[in-house]
Amino acid sequence: MKTIKISDEKHAKLTRIVGQLTAESGKIRTYEDAINELLTKYENKATVTSNSSHQ
Repeated sequence: MKTIKISDEKHAKLTRIVGQLTAESGKIRTYEDAINELLTKYENKATVTSNSSHQ
């Protein structure tokens, strides 16, 4: 496990995302869940952008 340093502002935003994910799923979610969600969305967006530029 690693520790990362983020600003208070980014921590607050990430905390809001954890809350939203918890509300949507009805299950307790973690910061790791939120980061995974953000990474997945970023990767999907990058894939779509990459595929669009090759057409």
